[in-house]
Amino acid sequence: GRFVKRQMEGPWKQVVNGKVVGRGEFLHGAGQWKSLRTDGTVMAEGAFRGNRAEGPWRVYHPGGRLAAAGAMRNGKRDGPWTFYHDAPGQRVLAQGSFVKGETLGTWRHYAANGALIATSLGRAGDGFTLNVEPTAGGVRRVVRQGLPAELFRVDGFQVGRSEEHTSELQSPCNL
Repeated sequence: GRFVKRQMEGPWKQVVNGKVVGRGEFLHGAGQWKSLRTDGTVMAEGAFRGNRAEGPWRVYHPGGRLAAAGAMRNGKRDGPWTFYHDAPGQRVLAQGSFVKGETLGTWRHYAANGALIATSLGRAGDGFTLNVEPTAGGVRRVVRQGLPAELFRVDGFQVGRSEEHTSELQSPCNL
């Protein structure tokens, strides 16, 4: 591709080992980009503005099913994103939000059957909590991690459903 006044202009393509792995058409740094696997299948596609990924993006599993969808801002994931299992029917794998490329807030993680299996809360570098939902046997695990992780981590285990017990057995864990 070429730049005109520091903006991507015209047709662009990225080639690795003789294979086209990306292509797009741009006008003044804005356009659509498609990333490809070396076998030619679509890996991701979305909008560009100001020479960066900007706007809605979709990512695909190797078989062609939707793997993730969300928005990009200034070349980074920003806003709500949904990730999908590689299975028929676009079954949700995880949902949450990014801010400037980092996860933020509550994320929900699902099994292929749609059952909630875990929630996570926190931000990289600020501390993180992972709450694994009870299994059929009623065992629940909570991990709270601060910084540095090897000094500030608490694992909690609970027997029975969360509504049956209000306290958790907690023990510090040095990793």
